[in-house]
Amino acid sequence: MHVSEPPNRVKLLLAIGNRSEVALSIPLAECTTFSNSPLKWLRFLGFAIYGQQGYLSKTEGGADLNDYTAQIEPRPYYFISNSKPDS
Repeated sequence: MHVSEPPNRVKLLLAIGNRSEVALSIPLAECTTFSNSPLKWLRFLGFAIYGQQGYLSKTEGGADLNDYTAQIEPRPYYFISNSKPDS
C-alpha cells in the first residue's frame, strides 16, 4: 500500500550513489521553528548529514539557489556537493 506524503512539506534529498534519497521531510510550518533563515538551515543540515560542503538546488543536479534568504517553499530541495560523502 502506498501512503502519500501530506501536502505542504519540505524535503531535503541527498545524492547517494546514482540516486537521490530523502534525508528529511518536515512540515513547512515547522521550518521557521528551527531558524529565521530556513534555507540556510536546510543547507546546514545537508552539510551535517553528508559531511561535505555543498549547496541547495530545486532540481537534481541543478544550479545553486544563490538566495538563501528567500522564502522556503513546500517542495523538494536537493543538497549537491562536488565531493564524495564522508563515510
